[in-house]
Amino acid sequence: MSSINDGMIVTIEDVAACRKRLKIEVPADRVTAALDKTTDEFQRQARIPGFRPGNAPRNIVRKRFAKDIESEMQRTLVQEAYKEAVREQKLKVVSDPVIEEVKFQSGDNVSLSFSSVVDLAPEFALPDYKNIALDKQDDTVSDEELEKAVEQMRESRADFQDVVEPRPLAMGDFAIIGFTATHFGQPLHDIEPSARHLSENPNHWLLMKEGQATIPGLAEAIVGMNIGDKWSKLITFPDDYARKTLAGKEFQYNVELKQIKTRVLPELNDELAKTISEGQLNTLDELKARLRTNMVQQKRTANRRKLRDQLYNALLSQVQCDLPESLVEQEREDIVSNIMQQNQQRGMPASLLEQKKAELMESAGKNAADSVKINFILGRIADQEKVEPDRSDLINAAIAMAPQYGMEPAKFLEQLQKNNAIGGLYRVVAREKTVDFLLRANGVVPEPDAPVLSEETLAEAAPVA
Repeated sequence: MSSINDGMIVTIEDVAACRKRLKIEVPADRVTAALDKTTDEFQRQARIPGFRPGNAPRNIVRKRFAKDIESEMQRTLVQEAYKEAVREQKLKVVSDPVIEEVKFQSGDNVSLSFSSVVDLAPEFALPDYKNIALDKQDDTVSDEELEKAVEQMRESRADFQDVVEPRPLAMGDFAIIGFTATHFGQPLHDIEPSARHLSENPNHWLLMKEGQATIPGLAEAIVGMNIGDKWSKLITFPDDYARKTLAGKEFQYNVELKQIKTRVLPELNDELAKTISEGQLNTLDELKARLRTNMVQQKRTANRRKLRDQLYNALLSQVQCDLPESLVEQEREDIVSNIMQQNQQRGMPASLLEQKKAELMESAGKNAADSVKINFILGRIADQEKVEPDRSDLINAAIAMAPQYGMEPAKFLEQLQKNNAIGGLYRVVAREKTVDFLLRANGVVPEPDAPVLSEETLAEAAPVA
């Protein structure tokens, strides 16, 4: 497809899905004008022996700096012509242009042409996004849930006393054990180097409670041990265990019970409420009221996340389109980079992470494609419904994020602007505001004062450092 505007010829060719090549020919008179303008700029700055700065004759400047003038003219005119072509063709470019085949001819038959490869936003029809079946979640907190949370807070303030009289280890105790784990003689950490804490520990504190141990089934396996006992137990990790290298495998755990401690719970009264709240509350009833409020907010945040996931899955399944490969690849790299950074912070060796990078890149492919796709869908919906963040939305987001960086909200926003990172915050808030619009449109959440920003969505905003 070719078109001519003000003498500039633009030909558009398909390269791949969502990728086009723009072949642009700039008219001779425009090239000549650009050369003249660039020569004038060089003339004003030129320092040539025998002439005062800026007063050298134009023809001498043109001859002396010919290559530099032509190079600068091409750089400037290529950028201008590319932007003009994109604007005139109404192209929705989502990548930086790759400039190719710049051809310049000087002299009487002056000319300039070049190619630019770009990725474009995909074309697709929006589904009926106001008629999506979503399961409304209950955010009420029952008295039973509240009492359980109060009991957990009480347990967090418990004292631990050594068991003096000899007796077997029982559920509810704290066991201090040493252990090693092997799989047919091979240490567990040889199979999964990042899981050394599951492989050996000479001084491990274990709460004797069913289903609570970091090592699945360990508490149940060592009930009845006495201090000084050394037992060998076979423990099988569940098939759905999070660490796939360990899932379904059987390990021999050699365990020594070194000490038994019992928990002594504090009395549940107003004094405990004052201690837990660091003097902010005076009574147990006040503590329960605040705890219920916090639990309701936590439920709302968790429920919104579930609703958002349902919404995303519905939209993704109803929209079929190609995606710009450059964006998918960048998103894949970002996902893998975050995973590697998190694992490095947990102590996984950098060399091992590099070995797993190719595997991570492959597994991150679908998540990356879904992320890019949902962003396009939400962006189209936001445009159609005129949903966009206002100043108060950004301020609310800054208030939520600033404590993570130890800053006041105003200082945090100032730092974002200084680092040209305000765009990252804007995009995250815009997306979450669009999600809120869709949830309200489908009748599942009350009208919020601002987009709900969870920890993971806040983490996506550009950092200030």
